[in-house]
Amino acid sequence: MKYRKLLVTFFLIMTVLPSVGLSQSKMEVTMETDKQSYIIGEIVYIFGLLTDSSNEPVKNAMISIQVVNPTEKIIHIELIYSDSNGEFQDSSMLTPSLDFGIYNIYITASKAGYEDTILTKEFSIIESELSDFSISIEPKTQKFNPGDTLIFTVNIQTIGNFSSVVSLIASESPEHFTVIFSPNVVTPPNTSTMRIITLDNTPEGSYNIQISGNGDAITRNDIVTISTVPASGCLIATATYGSEVASEVQFLREYRDDIVMKTFSGREFMKVFNMWYYSFSPKVADFERRYEPIRIVAQYALYPLLGILQITMKFHYLIDFNHEIATITAGFVTSSLIGIVYLSPLYYLSCLCVCKRYRFPSVNVLRAIILLVLLGLIEIAIGVLYQIPTLVRLGTSQFVISSLAWGVSIMKLYEVISNYPLRLRALILKKQKTFYSCMSNSKL
Repeated sequence: MKYRKLLVTFFLIMTVLPSVGLSQSKMEVTMETDKQSYIIGEIVYIFGLLTDSSNEPVKNAMISIQVVNPTEKIIHIELIYSDSNGEFQDSSMLTPSLDFGIYNIYITASKAGYEDTILTKEFSIIESELSDFSISIEPKTQKFNPGDTLIFTVNIQTIGNFSSVVSLIASESPEHFTVIFSPNVVTPPNTSTMRIITLDNTPEGSYNIQISGNGDAITRNDIVTISTVPASGCLIATATYGSEVASEVQFLREYRDDIVMKTFSGREFMKVFNMWYYSFSPKVADFERRYEPIRIVAQYALYPLLGILQITMKFHYLIDFNHEIATITAGFVTSSLIGIVYLSPLYYLSCLCVCKRYRFPSVNVLRAIILLVLLGLIEIAIGVLYQIPTLVRLGTSQFVISSLAWGVSIMKLYEVISNYPLRLRALILKKQKTFYSCMSNSKL
């Protein structure tokens, strides 16, 4: 009898507990479309709101959206989440392959702690005498350095019964740009690739370029905005000389803009250089501003660099029959001189401290450095010829670093060249001795 009562009590608890302890809150879903009837080529915009039983927004709820055609075939499916206000939105393009008739939108909203909620909404696609098309360009904005080529995608969609071809032109384009479409005649719905080629002397600023599509006596436009990348400041030089308008800072900026940034290889190298330079220069510049003696030392330390750049700038203008070749040659001379002036003393001083004597790099090291310089040149040449930015960045970085090492090892080259007459003389004496020894043996 005792066990029977316990068993009955257990079954009662198991029957009541799910309905009491596991009850879930309800969600309310409202959903609308921007209109009830559409024609082919238009976009259906779906808007909705999720609230709980207290009319508070339900955020981060998972929402499944399906759009089905009159035969219940899915033409659009999307999984989204409600925002902090409980709102959600989606869109679907009505392509020419769709049939006319009634379409249904199925919304399923779910979230832990709430009951799943399902809502259905319908809209229709109707025939229309309207014959039109739309044009849209992605992305809408881009930034560039002078000389860059920007790539956009032009989307052309039909509206209604439009069936003509569309010709693309840049109806409003500033003089510093060349706009190319591939293809320039499109049969919608279709896309075209647009390239905007900027010139090396493009002034800084923001530019609007209007693109027009013309077809069947209809013109539709879209606008893209391109703007130059803001010039990076010379932080250390500005802190050293106290102002951005100091003559030394202006010279460094002129060298960068008028020589390095005028070429494809120079622009790609500056992207790598800026990543390295701006990783530490803000802290160094701030340290200089706080300690005046450090700033004075930095001024004297930068004078050799300014002299090197003045020499290479004049050298660049002397051989400027080809911008790329002149810039690469000037870069080699600059890097080598920097290696000689700044790195060689540090290298030989470290050798003196560690080895108690000067120790020139070996001939094998010298050969390896020359090989790296040549490989860097080959990578740059291939990258510039085929416009491969990544290869140019790799090649210019390798070329500059190995050129710096070349400057450090230049003393070894001097040693090899200066000792060459002595080695040649020793070789001749050795050959003579061997010759006379052979003659003596033959007489015997």
